[in-house]
Amino acid sequence: MRISLLTLSLVITLSTTSSCSWIDRKLAQSNGEYYQTFNCNKELAVISTKQIIQEMRYSGVIVNEDGNHTEIWFKISKDQRARVRFTQHYFWDTIISYYVTPNGNEELSDQFYTKLHKKIFGTKMEDS
Repeated sequence: MRISLLTLSLVITLSTTSSCSWIDRKLAQSNGEYYQTFNCNKELAVISTKQIIQEMRYSGVIVNEDGNHTEIWFKISKDQRARVRFTQHYFWDTIISYYVTPNGNEELSDQFYTKLHKKIFGTKMEDS
């Protein structure tokens, strides 16, 4: 009985720490960057982003981390680079910001961002 309680406790802990939820569902834009705030473990969001980059076979991946935020740069196409930044303000509150170099393919950018949202938050999408 003691082992099953311990197992149940572990499952509950993992399920609560690995899920993400919105704090501010409105897609905001500032200086060419799109951003949203959500309640999520930054590491989970970063892992999801890396998985999508790998699945979509994007190249030129560069990861910068400094403790407060993680930036992932990658090439969407020959002429277009993108950056996804995750900033952890509190233990759970994370801001995701997304930037694509000018003169890039907007359709490819939207495709990546949509896929990222679905990966992190499931099938519920926010209308922007």
